[in-house]
Amino acid sequence: GAGIILQSLDNVSTQLAYKLDFFCSNNETEYEASILGMLLAMEKGTKMIVVKGDSKLIIKQMIGEYGIKELALAEYRRIVKITLEHVPRTENKYTDTLATTASKVIMENQNEALLTITKT
Repeated sequence: GAGIILQSLDNVSTQLAYKLDFFCSNNETEYEASILGMLLAMEKGTKMIVVKGDSKLIIKQMIGEYGIKELALAEYRRIVKITLEHVPRTENKYTDTLATTASKVIMENQNEALLTITKT
C-alpha cells in the first residue's frame, strides 16, 4: 500500500491510502507513493512540492547521492525530479499506517473503491 499526506502551507491536510494492485518491492512502493502524491498535488494546482519520505535509500537515490542498481528503480528516478527531504520513520507513523491499511484491504470491485479513515 501507499500512504500519502498532502499538507498545504496553511496546514490543511489531506490523507490518502492506496492499495497498489500489482506486485512491487518496498522500494518501488516508495517511488509509487511519491509519484501519486505529486500527481494529486498538481491536480490541486500546487506550484511547489516538497516530498518527505522515511526511506533514506530512496531519498538519496532520487537526489542523486546514491546510485541505482535495479533497472526498475532507475526508471522511477527518471520520472521523479523534485525536492526531497528524509524524515525519520518515527516521525512518519501516520503515513505508514495509511499504507499498511491500504495494503490489507480486500476489494471485490477492483475498478474503484474508497475507504475513509477518520483520525480522532
